[in-house]
Amino acid sequence: MKIGIIGYAGSGKTSLSVLLSGKKVESFDPHQPAVLVAKIVDLRLKRLVDKVTTEKVVFPQVTLLDFKGGTKETGFDQKTLAGLGGVDFVMMVLDGFSDGSQPASDLFSLHLEMVYYDQQRLATIMERREAEVEKHGHRQPNPAEDIALKEALSLLDSETPLRLMEEESKQRKAFLESLGLISNKKALLVFNGKEASPDFSEGTERLKLPTIFWDLSLPKSDSEIFSFWQKLLSVAGLITFYTTSLKETRAWLLPKGSSVVEAAGKIHSDFARGFIKAEVVNFEDFQKVDSFADCRQKGFLRLEGRDYQVVDGDILKIRFAT
Repeated sequence: MKIGIIGYAGSGKTSLSVLLSGKKVESFDPHQPAVLVAKIVDLRLKRLVDKVTTEKVVFPQVTLLDFKGGTKETGFDQKTLAGLGGVDFVMMVLDGFSDGSQPASDLFSLHLEMVYYDQQRLATIMERREAEVEKHGHRQPNPAEDIALKEALSLLDSETPLRLMEEESKQRKAFLESLGLISNKKALLVFNGKEASPDFSEGTERLKLPTIFWDLSLPKSDSEIFSFWQKLLSVAGLITFYTTSLKETRAWLLPKGSSVVEAAGKIHSDFARGFIKAEVVNFEDFQKVDSFADCRQKGFLRLEGRDYQVVDGDILKIRFAT
């Protein structure tokens, strides 16, 4: 997963990327983000390893793209905003700590920059499509896509982000996501400070943006960082499942609502292709015992078929035919 981190200069976004990745990386190109790889802190994986024998422990990783901070006066350049089109998830960091900070105003400015970028991009796309249709045989009309574009542009014209667009068909959603738009991406606000004003809360409610309040000037414990990641993954629509063996114990990320066969495919394509059953115990139950043998004795370990929907915290062992 690629996570784009954006915020105005001095918001603390680089401090956040350093905290999450454990390293500082700078980009000397004003239009390109600093790229960092971060291991997701997972206390459940650490506790699982305490109870099993394994040679290797693998934490899930994400890529952080720390975009250059613009100012409210000049805004972000088009290349920076275009770069956000290539990420899977957006973190917006707001200054809530410095003297004279205006997080509510910053939030609204960030929101408008993303909406206006999408507005211009959609208008350009629609003009190009119309021109290509007029050229005989160059492009065939596609009424479904045309309707999706017009509805999206209408929403943006009302200064509403596309992520608030009503759920449509998978085909329409996939089409809009393929266009490199940014206001439709799942997003998390990080309020860098202690307290927010009522007008800030009104803004997050109107835009339906989940928010984490984190004072980045204070040290963070493992449990705080773990909670941060849990919140981010939840907003991103991802869950974590685990596998363990003598060779490797590992945490995996998976879209919420995925089947156990899809989880098996994350581990290895052969596991999905030859799937028979999955041995499943959730981490909450595993915490109550000392070993997998205890899980069997107490009835926590169960067999699930291919239609089983994986739950966050599931520990899986896939049975498959070779």
